[in-house]
Amino acid sequence: MAQDERHNRRQRGWNDDGFTIVELVVVVGIFTILLSIATMEFNKYSTKSAIESQTKAMYADLMTLRSDALFRKQRRAVKITSTSFSIYPSELATGTPLQTRTLAYPVVLGDLPDPLVFNSRGMIEGLVSAEGICIEPVGNLGAVDSILIETTRMHIGKRNGSDCDSEDIEAK
Repeated sequence: MAQDERHNRRQRGWNDDGFTIVELVVVVGIFTILLSIATMEFNKYSTKSAIESQTKAMYADLMTLRSDALFRKQRRAVKITSTSFSIYPSELATGTPLQTRTLAYPVVLGDLPDPLVFNSRGMIEGLVSAEGICIEPVGNLGAVDSILIETTRMHIGKRNGSDCDSEDIEAK
């Protein structure tokens, strides 16, 4: 009797042996949607991490340069462009730099002197007021994306506005 029932189902188009093509297409479609959402989130967090990493690396390099100028009692210079960061052995930003870092994300500079020079006391010369270095793009998800520079100190921070003004950077 069970064989007769199975035979009748096969004649009517029912098959107990597996999935239909429609079921497989639906499952693959759902899997594709979930995978694309996961990929977009991964890309956001990768960008966030890279922006934070670049900001912290620039901050660390500036702090190291300041300490070096202070302990060696020599003026040191750093030249920052929108795509690179170069450290020089003296206050002159000419010749071969000691270190050059190509920036993955472009930076926007406030009204900073060019080059930025640390004197033998570790203070920045030629800076009138607090200025910022901000990593682009504006509105990124990074917890830190800016460096606030003053004559005697530096802070890492987050930009709250679209401009790279010191008033728009919240120090962390």
